[in-house]
Amino acid sequence: MKNLNKKGFTLIEMLVVLAIFSTFVIVAADLFLTVNRVQRETQVSERVLSESRFILETIARDVRAGRIDYKEFGNPADPEDAIVNPSDEIIYINSASERVRIKKSTNFCPSSISMPCVIISRNNGANWASMTPLGVKVIDLKFIVQPDQDPFYFNGVNWLSDKQPMLTVIITLGSTDEISQKYFEVTTQTTISVRGYGR
Repeated sequence: MKNLNKKGFTLIEMLVVLAIFSTFVIVAADLFLTVNRVQRETQVSERVLSESRFILETIARDVRAGRIDYKEFGNPADPEDAIVNPSDEIIYINSASERVRIKKSTNFCPSSISMPCVIISRNNGANWASMTPLGVKVIDLKFIVQPDQDPFYFNGVNWLSDKQPMLTVIITLGSTDEISQKYFEVTTQTTISVRGYGR
């Protein structure tokens, strides 16, 4: 008589194991793709934030060591002729005695998709260059100068203002299709005190 007591898997046991294994593979693949997508999105949002910080730090470094050029904003002898806040452009003189202008523009941008961008001129508008790279565009850029009257102007009797000059920069950057299909927007702000406040 033959021994019928052979060990092995039945067809149903094989199907159950295959179903469990397939479910595990599908869940693991979905988890991997989700983590990968979130990581890419995080990198894009960090890039937009990093570009925003770069622009703010470039402006802050120059303004701290230099001074805001109040004469470019109006007539300091006229108390009514104060800076209108917020302004779309800032003009200041940095420590190298360069007249620096920064504003939002559609000119000199890295590409047509990355428009508008932040542009800078270190020779009072003769030459311009983009501060924002490919893949990032400027949604909003505002400058608030305090005090709004020239604290360096003396009218023969008194100074127009006794406040230390300060500049607040508010910038909103967004990602473009060049770096991500998903749109990211970051708003950052900083306030800078002018160190050279000697009269």
